[in-house]
Amino acid sequence: GIRDIAALHRRMADNNRRIGEIFMSFDLLVTPALPDHAWPVKGPMPAVIAGVEVPSPDQHALFLMPFNYSGHPAAVVHMGFTEEGLPCAFQVIADRNREDL
Repeated sequence: GIRDIAALHRRMADNNRRIGEIFMSFDLLVTPALPDHAWPVKGPMPAVIAGVEVPSPDQHALFLMPFNYSGHPAAVVHMGFTEEGLPCAFQVIADRNREDL
């Protein structure tokens, strides 16, 4: 209902504020793109990452979602392959409206 929507908006505003605080000290933020290396496109997604059970599919994008929701420009950069031949990547994030970086 409306209270859930209001709570979501408050949570998103809090997320944006916290991310904004990071950019008071740094021009760019570099994070992993995924909490683990990629998994085969045909699946399945891993049920456990680093010994921790993954309760839902959206948990596989934990490092991507905050910036998708906040409107911060971000780019995922390929950095190589695992021993199994699966891609690994990191993401580079800038402050809002700083696509020039």
